[in-house]
Amino acid sequence: MKKPYVCVIGGSNVDITCTAFTKIQTKDSNPGKTTLSCGGVSRNIAENLARLGLNVELITVLGTDFNAHMIEQNALSVGIDISHSLVVDEPSSCYVSVNDVDNDMFVGVASMRILDKLTPEFLAKNLDIINGAACVVTDTNIPNCLDFLIANVTVPVFLDTVSAKKTAIANDKIKNIRCIKPNEYEAEILSGVKVLDEQSALDACQKIAQRGIDTIYLSCGEDGSYCYQNGKFIHVPFFKTNVVNTTGAGDSFMAGVVYGFMKGMSIEKSAEFAAACSSVTVSSIDTVCKDISAQKVFDIINKNA
Repeated sequence: MKKPYVCVIGGSNVDITCTAFTKIQTKDSNPGKTTLSCGGVSRNIAENLARLGLNVELITVLGTDFNAHMIEQNALSVGIDISHSLVVDEPSSCYVSVNDVDNDMFVGVASMRILDKLTPEFLAKNLDIINGAACVVTDTNIPNCLDFLIANVTVPVFLDTVSAKKTAIANDKIKNIRCIKPNEYEAEILSGVKVLDEQSALDACQKIAQRGIDTIYLSCGEDGSYCYQNGKFIHVPFFKTNVVNTTGAGDSFMAGVVYGFMKGMSIEKSAEFAAACSSVTVSSIDTVCKDISAQKVFDIINKNA
């Protein structure tokens, strides 16, 4: 792997995204459209990073089915190195999301039991690759590995909290890392503070920082994001755009944060870049926008300056 590189550790799956043409009627068939794409929080972050121009090593777990082949071909096409990933004779992960007529997620179903095969013992065999990176990105889909990573990784660790449910499961393991990116619901679980406004966002960030976490990016959807680092607290607005699909917005935001770190940006510039990454993503039907690039992100920032 060409240095410097980012090592991303976590799940990969195929996303099936269904969007209804009219208001969803439960317990009934709904007319709509369906798309198939590669997904998984960590894999999405890895692809965003690669499309932004960074060198990326993805350590994940794959089956031996069509979904795995699709993920492998995608990684090859964008330049992600998956040579240190685990392959097992099981079905690969699959995630189905159903969006309402306004393109907001109505419900999602995840089939990700294969992730249990990604163990601390397997990661220990790849510790040289992991610690050879400039930073490591992981997520709460692999809670059984978080203690190992926090104890053994010698480079900065960035954690995506994924969802409120998965944050709750991994709650006691989330500590002593460089950076975390919760939304307001995940931040409430981590801090005990309900995020309703700027003051409560600050209170939540301060509580989370007490876990030994250096930087917190608290994302609040269209209300923008709050960023906290060493007592510094800022708000970055959402870049308004035509919203097509919100799935993957948080993944591109985290990729933007990591890109900012790799390029030595300040917390303000990193947050701004991350917000612009999300803006690019939600304007695309794809979970990872095929047109995202560092130049496109900077163009959005400059346009709104």
